This record gives sequence, C-alpha cells and structure tokens, in this order.
Amino acid sequence: MKPIHTIMRAGSRNLPRFINKLLWLLPIVCLIIVSCSTTPTPPQTQQCGTINPTTEGTTSAEHSGTCFWQAFQHCKAASLTYDNGKSTTYTLTITSDASQCQVRENITSTAGATKSSTATCSHLQAFRGGAGALILTDCSDNGNIAIPVNPAIQ
Repeated sequence: MKPIHTIMRAGSRNLPRFINKLLWLLPIVCLIIVSCSTTPTPPQTQQCGTINPTTEGTTSAEHSGTCFWQAFQHCKAASLTYDNGKSTTYTLTITSDASQCQVRENITSTAGATKSSTATCSHLQAFRGGAGALILTDCSDNGNIAIPVNPAIQ
C-alpha cells in the first residue's frame, strides 16, 4: 500500500503546478478569442465644414471644398454642408459601395413648407482642386449642382 500512497502524493504535488499553468494560460486564451471575435469599427466620417454665401472666398470655404474633394479622390467617408442663402441646405456625404465612390445629397428646403429629398450624384468634379468650385453631376431629379467655394478664382 505504501507505494500507492507515494504515487498519490507525487501526483497531488504536481496538481498545483498544473492549475497554476492553466490559470496563467486562461487570460491569454481569452484575449485571443476576444481579439478574433471583435468586428472592425467603421471609418469615422470626416466633417469638412460648411460653405454659405458669407464664407465663399474665405480660407475656411477653400479648406472645406478642398477637404471634400480630397476625401472623394481617396473615397473616404466625408461630409460637407452648403447653405445657398436662399432657404436651401445641401448636406453632401461621400459613401462607397463595392464598386465606386458616390456622393449622396440630402436637400432641405425651408421655403414655404419644409421639404427634404435625398439623391445620389453620379460624379463629383472640382474646379481648381475644390478651391474654386465643386460640381455635382446627374443628381437624380436635381440635375447638376455647383457649389461656389471661391467665386474669385472661377
């Protein structure tokens, strides 16, 4: 019987080592599982600013136009607001699907009853790299929209 008792003792001395190793590995395994199961966060939308008749021709408007144009060139999520000073506000957002970069426009008009519409423009052009004007073409029912960034260099 004595040899069995000795074997049991030897096994029981190794048990705390095994548990200690297991407890050491457990957080590492959990970290690996969590890091593999998290979903990537969507890219943040860059806010390029607002352009309106009082800011046209200013450094702020040129920065906003150039920001939006460059974001479109790299198909990065960005937005720009244009208030034409005549009760219509255009909120432009760059989005992408699997095949192309697009500009979605949301138009809000406060002339009379407040109206809102959304359209997708087929293309964005820029005069003088976005510092002169941004031109959205084929925007569904709205046709083309020109946003004067700096009328002096158009």
